[in-house]
Amino acid sequence: SILPLLASTTLIAIQRMAGLSAMFMLLGLCIFVSTYSSEQSAARKFVLRTLSIAALGIVSFLSKENGGLIVIFALLIDNFLRDRNQKRNLYEKILTAGLWISTSAILFYLSPLNKDWLTPLDHRGYSPWERVQTELVLLWKYLYYAFLPQRPTFFGPFHDDVTLVKESSHILLAAFAWTISIAAACLLRRKAPLLLFAILWYLVAHL
Repeated sequence: SILPLLASTTLIAIQRMAGLSAMFMLLGLCIFVSTYSSEQSAARKFVLRTLSIAALGIVSFLSKENGGLIVIFALLIDNFLRDRNQKRNLYEKILTAGLWISTSAILFYLSPLNKDWLTPLDHRGYSPWERVQTELVLLWKYLYYAFLPQRPTFFGPFHDDVTLVKESSHILLAAFAWTISIAAACLLRRKAPLLLFAILWYLVAHL
């Protein structure tokens, strides 16, 4: 929450649930990461990792639904930040399988296989597909606002004036830019593995 763009998280009371959810989620992930350098037994590491994701994930989820994303963040950490030269033991394989199953369940729940993406929602006024298209553009704007702000209003606590992006050229350009970014990060994964990790972390945070 150190970025001025995120001022609404702390300045608007109803948004503090997002900060509370993030706190529990990051705490769980910090415990999860700390086990990689721990000298504890494989069984104890497994228990600690599972509890950190399950227990703190549930508390984070109860604060705000975003907390459910903790399993995907843990999966990213497990795939990108762990020592690849270290062979996985049985406990780690079980945990990784659990993270993949949980991630697949979340992605299925959000996907058009489970939800009608084309019908406008009564309480929103637009369809999930329109939201996805708009989000493709907004995610670039968020990065711009966060690191290259040019108007003081970008630092304000209110960001409720978002309108749907309907210009197909903007949507296609944004989608193309994300595709190129991810493809380039994949090609550079050996030289700069954190680049792909950062892009995926950012996208997952907005699921």
